[in-house]
Amino acid sequence: LRRYFRQHRVPPELGRRIMRYLEYHEDQKRRTVQESELPLLGCLTKELRSQLRYVGYMHTLREHPLFRVVEQLSDITMHRICDIALQERPLAERDPLFFQGEAGQQMDVVVRGEAVYVQKPPGISNRYEGDETTLTVNRTSMNSAVSEGLHANHPKKMVSDSDGVIKVTVSKNTFLGEAALWMPWRHCGDAYAVRECFVISLNAKAFGETVQRCPYVHSNVGKYAQYLVRFLYKSQRKGRLSDITDMDEAQYSLDRMMETGRINTNSDDMDARGSADDEGEDLDFSKE
Repeated sequence: LRRYFRQHRVPPELGRRIMRYLEYHEDQKRRTVQESELPLLGCLTKELRSQLRYVGYMHTLREHPLFRVVEQLSDITMHRICDIALQERPLAERDPLFFQGEAGQQMDVVVRGEAVYVQKPPGISNRYEGDETTLTVNRTSMNSAVSEGLHANHPKKMVSDSDGVIKVTVSKNTFLGEAALWMPWRHCGDAYAVRECFVISLNAKAFGETVQRCPYVHSNVGKYAQYLVRFLYKSQRKGRLSDITDMDEAQYSLDRMMETGRINTNSDDMDARGSADDEGEDLDFSKE
């Protein structure tokens, strides 16, 4: 491998990252049994394989209050979401998850590892921030956050005094880009892996199509989306918009959904992407 790097003039830093990720990958193979190592699983029916995926993914998805309720409303719908709309995304050190201003197509959830979320004010160039200086600074912030016992759903912010860039360290069970499930969305910041990371991504289109198949779930999820989108508009007006899901806001939106009383089972009342009330016109939430 080193000879290959020399022959192809691979930059030393890129070579180091590749070596580090391969070592991480081999370590994970030793620690965990891979599905590819169990040929007997290939004999399972589609339904049994779906059950396996469901069990594996729900440990993480239940960290979000909405998915706990959807599971209670219709475990069949949650099985379909896990089987159809989710995909796994391993990330190496400094790999990007998404970029500021980019159209959001999915919600990402950190399952293992750590990432950094960076928001830049207007006028700051949108360039790749995965350099060693950025990551070193955020490792310091990350270690401080861990020492203070902060929960993953309440990341610690670090603001640069020089240019006003906000950097947030996120770790296990952090949900990013949830708004893409409910409305046209452009990311408000960049997200990168600080070190090797494992992420599951919920495709917005597949999620909407799956939820629509059950009018009862669709109606309730639509109500949740209405309240959450209102929070997003308020956050935009206050200049506090972020891709990171605020679990307090999510729980409040869920509580309001459950307090609305009569359940509407007409699936035509809500757009597949969960459009909001009359405030919910298409707006660009990205920071220019």
